[in-house]
Amino acid sequence: MTSMPAKKNKPEQIEMTPDGFVARYSERRYELRAIERPNDSRLKATVKAVNGQPGRFHIDTVDFYLSRSRRVFISEVARLFREGTPVIEEDVTHLITQLERYAAEQAELNRPVVVLMNESDRARTLKFAEQPDLIRQIENDLDQLGLVGESANKLLLYLAMTSRKMEEPLAVQILSGSGSGKSHLQDTVLSLCPPEDLTKVTSLTDQALFYKGQDALRHKVLALEEVTGSAGARYALRNLISSRRLTIESTTKNPMTGRLESQLHTVNGPTAVFETTTNPETDAETKSRYIILSVDESKAQTRAILEAQRMRHTLEGWVARQRREEIMKRHQDFQRLLKPVPVINPFEPLLTYAESDWLSVRRDQPKYLNLILVVTFLHQFQRPRKCHPQFGEYIETTLEDVAVANDLAHQLFGQSLDELSIPSRDLLRLIAAHVEERGERAGVAWSDVQFSRRDLREAIRWSDTRLRIHLAELMRLEYIQSVSGRLGQTYRYKLLLRPAETDRPGRFMLGLKTVDQLQLNPDPADKKATPQAKRGTPQVKKAAAHPPRKATRRS
Repeated sequence: MTSMPAKKNKPEQIEMTPDGFVARYSERRYELRAIERPNDSRLKATVKAVNGQPGRFHIDTVDFYLSRSRRVFISEVARLFREGTPVIEEDVTHLITQLERYAAEQAELNRPVVVLMNESDRARTLKFAEQPDLIRQIENDLDQLGLVGESANKLLLYLAMTSRKMEEPLAVQILSGSGSGKSHLQDTVLSLCPPEDLTKVTSLTDQALFYKGQDALRHKVLALEEVTGSAGARYALRNLISSRRLTIESTTKNPMTGRLESQLHTVNGPTAVFETTTNPETDAETKSRYIILSVDESKAQTRAILEAQRMRHTLEGWVARQRREEIMKRHQDFQRLLKPVPVINPFEPLLTYAESDWLSVRRDQPKYLNLILVVTFLHQFQRPRKCHPQFGEYIETTLEDVAVANDLAHQLFGQSLDELSIPSRDLLRLIAAHVEERGERAGVAWSDVQFSRRDLREAIRWSDTRLRIHLAELMRLEYIQSVSGRLGQTYRYKLLLRPAETDRPGRFMLGLKTVDQLQLNPDPADKKATPQAKRGTPQVKKAAAHPPRKATRRS
């Protein structure tokens, strides 16, 4: 019996789709998606073979480099199309060629991008990097991008973004109410990060980070739009921040032997992590790894934002928007010029941190010390390169760098020692003022004043959702107490500590040494004192002449 000659295929038709492609050979249609080539010995794809008749198709996940997988697929598809096996084998041969081309194109797209600057752009960027008032220029550029106020927050975020190129980058969480502008703050600062160094995600599944490319997060910024979209990935994020790498061991089948084998996959950091949230109930393990910021929610800041919004469509606002691209390009090029260079802080043995014996300071002090190093790293084009005979080039921290870090720490780091979130601390102060005012009007002691959520909404103009969230935190930590609210009664509360105590800094004050103290070195017998601190170099004098700005309290 002679076999039937194989039908000659008509020219193939390839149509690209967002997650793969569609191939047509005569009346035979193959839809391919979930294409994966993890190594040179595997080429997998999910294939849907469609007959053209209603309801007739075959779906299978095929490893095209595994003969057994191909044979099963060819047999099923030949029966579906009522064709001879040689015809389908020829189809599969064409599919393999197209799959290899597709996988190669995807690998090229995922390859790290190297952006080259021309000499003109490089010279212009170096001039910007060498400015003596670089910090002030960065703040001015962020103002022009539409960030109203938030001077400490936006500078800290910029430094955290810059720290991605260092071995111990910073991690930042912005905790504020819905609609306060926390996402706008984060997105605006990160618009100055080179796109090839930024990974922004809306949601993360439990193990998504473990299966990233080996160097996909190395010296990159990972920005999460909202913590609630990555609740299952908290463990991975904590380890990425602390260990600066992720490692997972999984079981896979060897395509050559068919045996199950364990496979180790590593994702390298370090990575600067950014995220925003409205939930103050962040677990202690996660909170300790982040610098916690809060957007200014004061009435004065709201008025300033409204005024800026009304300027958006004026001639001045239009000109500012036209300059946005110029500012973004300048900073992205500047960030590309920054090179990994070791930073040495000769003042570190003389520094102090918090006047507290809380265990949390063990994690907080490294954030402060790393912040100083980032300030120095940002100014690498203004710091002389020194050379160690064994380890090579490095740059040194100056007292000017310490002054900048101290300024930010005084305004932002003190809150990390507070068991209350920043919005809840603000609410506690507002409740204290409300209780005192009502007590004076009624002629009773503050401890006898009771209030409801409605009373507070009318007095302080907070939304009910926001008020519920932070009242729950105050109750949990026993700053206020519910005195009624069962069996259909309105919930009423009372304050559990004196109004004057709600605004008392107490243990929340940082015990940082000032630049003047470092310069004078009050302990002459201290052998760890650096020559720069003893002599009072020009850098020291300049830094001492500009003490840190005082932190302003929100209204």
